[in-house]
Amino acid sequence: MVSIIPLKTGSIYCDKGKTITANVDAGKMVYIPAIAWLITTPSEKILVDLGMPETKIASEKHYLGSYQLPGERIDQALQLQNIRPEEITKVIFTHLHWDHCQNGHFFPNAKFYVQKKELEFARTPIETYFRSYDHPGIGLTPSFEKYPLTILDGDAQITPEMQVILTSGHSPGHQIVVVDTASGPYVIAGDAVLCYENLIPGADGDFILPGRHKDTPETIAAIHKILSLAGEPGRVLPGHDEKVFRKKVYD
Repeated sequence: MVSIIPLKTGSIYCDKGKTITANVDAGKMVYIPAIAWLITTPSEKILVDLGMPETKIASEKHYLGSYQLPGERIDQALQLQNIRPEEITKVIFTHLHWDHCQNGHFFPNAKFYVQKKELEFARTPIETYFRSYDHPGIGLTPSFEKYPLTILDGDAQITPEMQVILTSGHSPGHQIVVVDTASGPYVIAGDAVLCYENLIPGADGDFILPGRHKDTPETIAAIHKILSLAGEPGRVLPGHDEKVFRKKVYD
């Protein structure tokens, strides 16, 4: 049996219309969850993303007012699920932004998977993305450089139950994870879909796109791809929507 459990690793304080829903609710400040995903299969325990850093770094270096409560750091969140960090065999990064790839040093037995395009851009981003990738150019140290990375070049089957699909748009090498469960596929969308609002077409038929994305046409194509793979919006698991916690387990 395959199951997916959302793990909250902290809260990010941001302008909704600038970050989450482009041009909708501009100036409205909201808290959004930083989410990692625990996937259990008959033979493995796998994480998709690792979440954000501690409060001091998150608030001072990234989004002022963001925080991580005791028990939300990824290793502690796993302990609440009775999972030891040593049990994790794989970590799949949807992308390498600061709120998705922290604290990998807690997982000594894991292989870390990332797309080649993402790693290349993360190492030499344009200046407006220095903060997104904890770039040394602004005095930060990217955590992903410390991990033993397995580099993917496009779509790949990771386990019999899981595949990754390249969906550039939010970032150049962003990837989604399609997980086959007993009830059908779920799509862990990363930040290709930040919240369920991104899946709702407006009056003109266009989606309310994520506010933070690098390429608009690729972002639109990614949303169409995700909906096609999932079959319905309810089987999409967005990267920063509190609604995913309405269910403890997806299976």
